[in-house]
Amino acid sequence: MSQSILDNNLLEGVKKWLDPLPDKSLPALNIQKDLFEVLSKMYIDTNSLKESGLGRVVLFYTRCKRVTPAIKRAADNLIEVWSRPIIKRSASYRDREIPTAAFDNNHKPEKLSVILARARESEVGRSRKNAVRIPERELGTYSIAPKPNMGSQAPGTNPGAVVDVERKRNQQERLRKMQRKLALNTQKNSRM
Repeated sequence: MSQSILDNNLLEGVKKWLDPLPDKSLPALNIQKDLFEVLSKMYIDTNSLKESGLGRVVLFYTRCKRVTPAIKRAADNLIEVWSRPIIKRSASYRDREIPTAAFDNNHKPEKLSVILARARESEVGRSRKNAVRIPERELGTYSIAPKPNMGSQAPGTNPGAVVDVERKRNQQERLRKMQRKLALNTQKNSRM
């Protein structure tokens, strides 16, 4: 059915139903909810989206403040799914490429005296010394992940890991011996 919808250009009709009205009000909530539910189940190719203009209306719903959170989430999901082929991104998490940066071993942590001096400078502008202030976020968001250094060592070179592996082997061997003894005891008891 979705192919016949795309072939007959019914997406343009869906666009007209989702468009804001001339008085700048949004369509009825049940119309929005039902149409977004149906759109999320359909596969719509990029050419059909371009021809119908539906992508612009759905993008409007992601930015509009008057839209309910559920419809905004549905619109965000649709934009995410529809934009993947355009920007040539896979939906698989395994294919995701995360930029990484190596840890700088030459970086020295700040001394306590430097941190305390910075705190004294920030207190100079305060009007009341004992007043409580709202904490502010100093660190920004990061777009580059740190490069893990645990996996960079060759297997077996980490002494802690070697000890861990040996301990697990010994435990497994003891478990096997106990299971054999238990099996032998149950066989002896069943013969009697």
